[in-house]
Amino acid sequence: MEFGFVAFGDSDALAAVTATHDDGRGWIVSHAHTRIDEGTVQRCAHALAENARRMAAAADAPRFAPELIAYVRSLPEGRKSHYLGSADRYLVREAEADVLDALQAALERDDPYRAAVEFETRVPYLVADRGLIDVMDSVHAAFMASYDRDRWLVEAAEAAEAEVAGTQPFMAVQIAAWRQADQASGRPASR
Repeated sequence: MEFGFVAFGDSDALAAVTATHDDGRGWIVSHAHTRIDEGTVQRCAHALAENARRMAAAADAPRFAPELIAYVRSLPEGRKSHYLGSADRYLVREAEADVLDALQAALERDDPYRAAVEFETRVPYLVADRGLIDVMDSVHAAFMASYDRDRWLVEAAEAAEAEVAGTQPFMAVQIAAWRQADQASGRPASR
């Protein structure tokens, strides 16, 4: 995916950052700025990549949650939430939700060690051991093997454009005009 910007009107006094896929589809992924420089484009590209990873982690975390819940349950008392062993189903679900939320945040990290640290930090009452790194190593590897960066960048770009269009009516009009100009020039239609 390549990033750039588009100016609205005859000057660059009002512009927005664009993301263009290798197949030619494009999205406006930022709100209008008074001026855009390369730093603005790079920050938007970085934010879009982070959002893509966050979206992928949110979608994939439930697949790995049982493994992490089993790990947490295997720890001795005093090193985990006592809610996991509670007779109250509500408390058990709450503790499992904490593990799922922590796992989602952990999968956003670039390596298994940082993922394990993130997970331990976010799960209430958890005092992990070396076993967490071993579990997170396999979970992180499986997640990365299935992570389709291109697919998630496209989804993040679509979500960013929908947010831009939904929060600023002026931008919704500009996005429609930009799309129409793209189609008139023979570029593939976005989305």
